[in-house]
Amino acid sequence: MDFLVSIFHLNVLIPWILAMALGIFVGGMPGLTATMAVALIVPLTFHMEPISGLAMILGVSFTSIFAGDIPATFLRIPGTPASGAAVLDGYQMTRKGRGSVAFALDLTCSVIGGLLGVL
Repeated sequence: MDFLVSIFHLNVLIPWILAMALGIFVGGMPGLTATMAVALIVPLTFHMEPISGLAMILGVSFTSIFAGDIPATFLRIPGTPASGAAVLDGYQMTRKGRGSVAFALDLTCSVIGGLLGVL
């Protein structure tokens, strides 16, 4: 259970939150991918503790994949190649006035898929 304690230290939590903010920006920008974001983050992790660096890489990767669904759902422009399916269903729901439901479904499915993928 020591790993749970180490996750909530500030030297892990702050880089993780900053990486997630970068991931949301990268995922929301069409043309930028999660792979590009990870490639930009990796040089920053060379001088960090391993758990902090891994938290940064995972944070930017997971959030950029999810954030690609935001413009796909609301603007019909996939933010990442992985969000192509969100263009089909999510945008139709947005046109019918159910964009918030589509966004909530995107978030729920991304969280469940991320948790199952980590296990």
